[in-house]
Amino acid sequence: MEILTEAFPFLFGVLLGMTLRRVRRSVESKLMLWALGSVALGSFATLASGEWLVNPLYFVFDIGLVMAVSLASAALPYFFDLLVRFKTSA
Repeated sequence: MEILTEAFPFLFGVLLGMTLRRVRRSVESKLMLWALGSVALGSFATLASGEWLVNPLYFVFDIGLVMAVSLASAALPYFFDLLVRFKTSA
């Protein structure tokens, strides 16, 4: 069960990153949604796994993990698109 609970921040980060790529709003509102979503989903991952009973600092770790994974999952499609464009233009 421990392995499954460690997957929550990663899955939530991918979900948040892919969702924010589809949002058609200003940069400021996207940043606000990203920050609030990261805090909410990271906190939920910590609460759902029960790690907060061991040490409340797990909130900080899981929120940071959701933030990092969401940034990576939002940026990777752009990177791959640039890579494909570079390969086809050469």
